[in-house]
Amino acid sequence: MNWRSGYAENRSNASAAHHGHRTFGEFRMIRPHFALGAAPYDANLPREIAPQTFWLSGCSRQPVGEEILHSHSSFYMACGTEKTAIIDTGNSRDWPDVRRQLLEALDGRKLDYIIPTHPEMPHMGNLEPLAELFPQARIVGDIRNYHLYYPHLEDRLEMRHVGDILELGDRQLELIEAIIHDLPNSLWVYDRKEQVLFACDAYCYTHEHEPGQCALLAEELPQEPTVADTSFVTSRALAWTQLVDPEPYCQALDAMLAERPVKLIAPTHGGVISNTKRMTELFKEGMRNIRGQ
Repeated sequence: MNWRSGYAENRSNASAAHHGHRTFGEFRMIRPHFALGAAPYDANLPREIAPQTFWLSGCSRQPVGEEILHSHSSFYMACGTEKTAIIDTGNSRDWPDVRRQLLEALDGRKLDYIIPTHPEMPHMGNLEPLAELFPQARIVGDIRNYHLYYPHLEDRLEMRHVGDILELGDRQLELIEAIIHDLPNSLWVYDRKEQVLFACDAYCYTHEHEPGQCALLAEELPQEPTVADTSFVTSRALAWTQLVDPEPYCQALDAMLAERPVKLIAPTHGGVISNTKRMTELFKEGMRNIRGQ
């Protein structure tokens, strides 16, 4: 069984388990955790993580036992010599600071492309205010159902597919298949020039809540993210990962990384990763551990 067929087969099992039905014998789904609201905004964002590549984010506070940890809702901007693009939009509750970060990173330029990786709040929640703020911006990606959410923006939607290239002038953004994903129309984005992988729901992890940590790379944190940090977010955000064999997904991830050199990994629900090989191994181990929780 490859990762695609495994995902399709187990989506129905995950749905049944989520609604209280037993599947796989006595297997029980992990209870979802709900955020306690937004964390204070971090003045160190936006942060330029590569030439003309910016990290923007807001964090939510997550209860984990007796601790309160933070979970990112990151999004990113890539600026070429001719065009600019953002990958994801940030969470709608963070719009005032999202707007501040975005205008600061643009530094007077206009925004040309909005690439929501899939139709879920942290990834497309600010689509409407962004479209209003930047009336010339095109909304591109696998937007097969976006006209149902935003019928008044239908003339600005551009359907794109895996393998399509978005030209920004001196750099190209490639739309690639999202191996670890939330919805059928999820996409990852790969920056061919700066070799950044924008991985939306993959490579997610929590981090401690001390002030100032929200804008740190994974490798800059006082303590490196652990296997438990990665599996916590993945298992609760993507219920199907509790029911599938992780090995086909791990193998597909390795194959994708073997085809594309990656200097930075930029997830939505985690900080930017510079030690890509180390974090890939942690993330895969977290995937393997989910069914044992």
